[in-house]
Amino acid sequence: MEEKKYVQMSPDTVKAIGESVNISNVGVGVCRALSEDVSFRVRQLAHISAQFSAHAKRKKLTTADVKMASRWFDAQPTFGFNADDDDDEDAKSAEMSYVAEAGVYVVNQRQVDLKRLAQ
Repeated sequence: MEEKKYVQMSPDTVKAIGESVNISNVGVGVCRALSEDVSFRVRQLAHISAQFSAHAKRKKLTTADVKMASRWFDAQPTFGFNADDDDDEDAKSAEMSYVAEAGVYVVNQRQVDLKRLAQ
């Protein structure tokens, strides 16, 4: 039987995030409890998002599905990449680049020449 893999946030990550927003002296037990809660909520969000995708008879999970699932949980709105608009061809055909140092993919953005725009 294949082992299922889930998102897991470590207590060290919770502690680092707390320190980045000037919350220090967080106990190990608190970090462990928060990391378990965050891990559970991310799995729950992914599950609800997949349900929205399935109800729409799609096999591809979209940012709109995640956005609707977030609204379903009464979460605050998230700002960032969103390919909901049918008119937004740039978002649909966005090319991605792999950044090896960080181990992530990022969207290639167009360079804007400010000197040319100022003229």
